[in-house]
Amino acid sequence: MQQQVQQALANIPTEQRLCLEMAYFEGLSQQEIAQQTNIPIGTIKTRSRIGMKKLARSLVGAGYVQNAL
Repeated sequence: MQQQVQQALANIPTEQRLCLEMAYFEGLSQQEIAQQTNIPIGTIKTRSRIGMKKLARSLVGAGYVQNAL
């Protein structure tokens, strides 16, 4: 499953992937990501939400999870 998640992450845009990686692998809050990247919090929230939707769609499409959306 880890390989599938890494592959799915590799297929989403860099801006969205970085937000998800910082949140889930580094344990940062959206506020902390915004501060570290000097990007508005609203942009971080949008990128995270869209990235999660794309990640879920990719995993559902590959048959690794069911109806994650």
